[in-house]
Amino acid sequence: MKTINIDIPKIHCIRQQHDRISDEVYGLLLITTVSGQQINRPFARILPIRRDVRSKQIWRGLQQAENIELPDTASGLVVCLALYEKDDGAIYDKIVNEATGAPLSNSVPWQQILQELNVDLELVNGRWKEAASRATVRVLKHYRLEDALGVECFAIDLSSEEPDHFSREFTMKSRGGKYKVQIVLS
Repeated sequence: MKTINIDIPKIHCIRQQHDRISDEVYGLLLITTVSGQQINRPFARILPIRRDVRSKQIWRGLQQAENIELPDTASGLVVCLALYEKDDGAIYDKIVNEATGAPLSNSVPWQQILQELNVDLELVNGRWKEAASRATVRVLKHYRLEDALGVECFAIDLSSEEPDHFSREFTMKSRGGKYKVQIVLS
């Protein structure tokens, strides 16, 4: 089995959504692998809720880096991170009930998503990054995005001799809040 090490060592609240009300922030990390002409059901990791988040606060998104096993046949993967503000908890509850564990539960209509997006044609044409990215974002839409502070997706080609390992920082902002998130893959 191939493995990839993923870490979210830093989430920085640059600006909370409201001056007088602290944020409650959590995240959903989806990892979708591509093997040949097949996009596999995503793996999910939930970033735990951070309560009483105020501007200028910094914390770890994951308690520690995680090794994620990938199929030996994986030639590429798409990583999507959605950062959420927990409002009434309905979206959070749905994510916890359906996205805990890897791969995602069968309540996510994965095959229907792939058919609706007609990803087979994109895969045949060698556009696996686009196809897998669109399918993974559709899973996020399944969970709804109205509480989302931001979404970042990127693709990594595992078939090259020097795979794309990196540390990058993304800015996510919505509804008055602004966050920087660092993701490290190796």
